[in-house]
Amino acid sequence: MSEQKDVVLLVEDEDADIEIFRDEFKDDYEIRTARNEAKCLIELEDRDNLPDVILLDIYWIEEKEIMEPKGIEILKKIRAKDYMKDIPVIIYTRKGGSTEALKIIKEGGAQDWIEKDRGRYEKEIRIKKAIEFKKLVKKLEQTEKEKVEEQTTRKTFFEIIRAFANAIDSKDQYTHGHSVRVADWAKKIAQKFGLPAQEIEAIETVGLLHDIGKIGIPEEILLKPGDLTDEEFEVIKKHPE
Repeated sequence: MSEQKDVVLLVEDEDADIEIFRDEFKDDYEIRTARNEAKCLIELEDRDNLPDVILLDIYWIEEKEIMEPKGIEILKKIRAKDYMKDIPVIIYTRKGGSTEALKIIKEGGAQDWIEKDRGRYEKEIRIKKAIEFKKLVKKLEQTEKEKVEEQTTRKTFFEIIRAFANAIDSKDQYTHGHSVRVADWAKKIAQKFGLPAQEIEAIETVGLLHDIGKIGIPEEILLKPGDLTDEEFEVIKKHPE
């Protein structure tokens, strides 16, 4: 099975420029094209099939001695959608200098710019850099999400265990809170000895559950106000098992 190619969405209305780009990168990327704003936005509707990078044709014309970008409206609409915020956008231009392109990058609209007449190698470097950066950000976000989920799961686990321990201790008014105190002291001692975090966690868990066998002890024995008979004492002694 061939390796899945990264996807480039080229927003360009000039046939010649589309063909040049296809000839240069048809073996390296899956190339999709959109000739105008409407088609570009249609291409971006499928959230499960988004491109890895967008090359956006923006050109500048002089209006009242000021260089104004044309095509910038698409960029603004792309950035307005939260699910598209992580797709890198590269300005793909022939007209307009680096100063104007850098202004758009500085304002957060695009990640980079490529001049159409540059060589294939320079274009490839910039496209690869944008895609690799996107993948790195996604990987970091996924790692952070997994860490948060793991921490939440562990927190929930200990909340359940503590509630369980309290339920055990509540059967006996003389030992209420006993399991939590044992667990806390066991944890402090383990920390003092410098044990690994995983072992400390296991010791704390065992401390919380060390009296779990009391669940199987009849209350008439567990809460008996007077002395236990030999038989009753044998039943009590079984609770650590």
